[in-house]
Amino acid sequence: MISIPRTLFSIGSRNAFSSNVGLKARPVKLFSPTSLLQLRGYRPPPRFHQFQPRNLRHRFNNIRWGELVYPALFTGAFCAITPYILPYIVDSIPALKRNPSLVTIPIIGINVGIFFAHRSPRLLPLLRKYFLLVNARPFSVWSMLGSGFSHQSFTHLFFNMFCFQSFAPALCGVLGPSTFLSVYLGSIVCSSFASLAFRTISSSSVILSLGASGGIFGILGVFSYLFPNAGVALFFIPVPGGAWMLFLASFAFNVAGLFYRGPFDFAAHIGGSVAGIYYGWRANEERKKRRRRRIVF
Repeated sequence: MISIPRTLFSIGSRNAFSSNVGLKARPVKLFSPTSLLQLRGYRPPPRFHQFQPRNLRHRFNNIRWGELVYPALFTGAFCAITPYILPYIVDSIPALKRNPSLVTIPIIGINVGIFFAHRSPRLLPLLRKYFLLVNARPFSVWSMLGSGFSHQSFTHLFFNMFCFQSFAPALCGVLGPSTFLSVYLGSIVCSSFASLAFRTISSSSVILSLGASGGIFGILGVFSYLFPNAGVALFFIPVPGGAWMLFLASFAFNVAGLFYRGPFDFAAHIGGSVAGIYYGWRANEERKKRRRRRIVF
C-alpha cells in the first residue's frame, strides 16, 4: 500500500502536488494548467519511447492486465445503466422540463464545492479515496467518476468550467437533461479508464490525475459531431473550419502529447473525445429514427 501524504491535497496552491508519492524517494510535481487546452492535471511523461520492437513481446507479457478488469467492468456497467436510470430521476423535475440547460448549474456547483472541500482536513480521507484517480492500490472504481469533479487549482477549475459552460447549454437543449448527463458522466468515466489503461500498458509509476476535461472533451465531441459547421471561438477568437476542425485539432494535439513530455493526462483527453464521438453518433441515429417515424405517421 502506498502512503499519500496530506500535502498532496493542498488544492489551490501551485505547489499542491509536490510530494514523495510513488515508488521512488524523489519528490515529484504536478503543474497547474495555464491555458485552455491544459484541462486535466497530470504528472509524469508517458513511456512510449521505451517501446522498442524487440521488447514489445516482453512488455506485452509483463503488462498487468488484471488491474484493468474492475475498471473495465465499472466503465461498461456505468455507461450501460445510466441512460436508463437518469431519465427517471432527472426528467421528472419540472424546472428542467421548462429549461433543460439548468442541469449545468448543479454540475458547476458540485465542482466548486469539491474544490473548497479539499481545504478541509477532515474530508481528506474521503477525497483521497473517491475524488482522485491514482493507478495504485487501494483503488476505488468510483474515483473514476469523482476525479472528474476535482480540481488542483482555481485556474484549473475556472478554465474547465468556462469550457464546460461554452458547449453544455446548447447540448442540453438538443439532447435533453437526462441524456446530456449520461453523455457527460459517461465521458468522464471513459476518460478515466483510458488514463488507467495507458498507464498500465506503458508501465508508468504511481500517477495522479483529476479534472473535468475528460467530460469536456466528451461534450465537445458530441457537439462537433452533431454540429460540425457551427462557429466556435477560442477566447473570442473564431476558429476556422468550425466545431469539427476544433475537435480534430484538439484530438491531434492530445495524440501528439502521448509521445512527448507534458504535465497533462492526454490519454484521458483522448478517451473522453472518443466517447464523445460515440455518443454523438448514437444521438444522430436516434434523431434519424425520430424523423423516419414522423414521415411514416
